[in-house]
Amino acid sequence: MKFGAIGRVVAGGWLTFVLVGCATEMHVRPEVGPMAAGAVSISANVVFDGNKDYLPRNLQQDNSNPAGVTVYYRYEVAYGTKDLGAAALYDPFTIFGLPTGKDILTIYAELRIQRGSQILKAYQSACQVVQRSNLWTNRTQTELRRDGLLAVRDNIESQLAQDREYLASLTLLR
Repeated sequence: MKFGAIGRVVAGGWLTFVLVGCATEMHVRPEVGPMAAGAVSISANVVFDGNKDYLPRNLQQDNSNPAGVTVYYRYEVAYGTKDLGAAALYDPFTIFGLPTGKDILTIYAELRIQRGSQILKAYQSACQVVQRSNLWTNRTQTELRRDGLLAVRDNIESQLAQDREYLASLTLLR
């Protein structure tokens, strides 16, 4: 069977729709530039009870820091799913990769620098991850969650690097 020029355009357009229509979208706020490697290293008492992979890498635990500063880091993840349900079963285009639903994850992270009960500075980052799913390609919510947590971690690292002068004034830099 030969395809004419119009057939190739339609087939290429359909393939593009399927591949792009099911891609993962990630939006991170605030928008900051990437951090240069080793740009800043902060030494303080760090309070965080989660997976250390998600803790900003430029934080170094130091319980004896002379500045008396404590750094608190936390994150929250909210999950959402939107499925087409039974309607997708009756749509013949789902076999060709038409989206059948989407997973939406919203991740919020906050890093607070405190001396006693006084908040000296706070950094926040939020990320929304949207995965449109079809019958053939699906990433798990665990994979999407990990990507989002790493994105907010990297964002806060970059914010800290951009705030180098202020952090130096607190004698937190190594």
